[in-house]
Amino acid sequence: MADTWNFEIEQGATFQMRFTVMADNGTPIYSASWTPKFQIRATQDPAAGLIADAATGPNSISYNATTGEIDVVLAASVTAAMTFSTAYYDVQMVNGTAKDRLSQGSVSFNKGVVP
Repeated sequence: MADTWNFEIEQGATFQMRFTVMADNGTPIYSASWTPKFQIRATQDPAAGLIADAATGPNSISYNATTGEIDVVLAASVTAAMTFSTAYYDVQMVNGTAKDRLSQGSVSFNKGVVP
């Protein structure tokens, strides 16, 4: 079952988040053959409008199979163009047809006053 965690993105700022996925014995759960995915959508429906995908454009997502760390970065140019008030995200690890959802929740958007 995925953890639920809610967070905020600030308009025009680079957004960075790290997820660490370890077994109870302190070893990474996923091998290097697994790929991380991170998306933000307008609603919790997978067919809903895509707001951000960490695997596209100037954004990035990476997984370190030695440390179990997933690093997500949304570029400042991407957050500057965002307009939502509340949206939804999830983080998955994918290996072929196998998919594990690690985290999910809502995202609030803090519009800046300085352009």
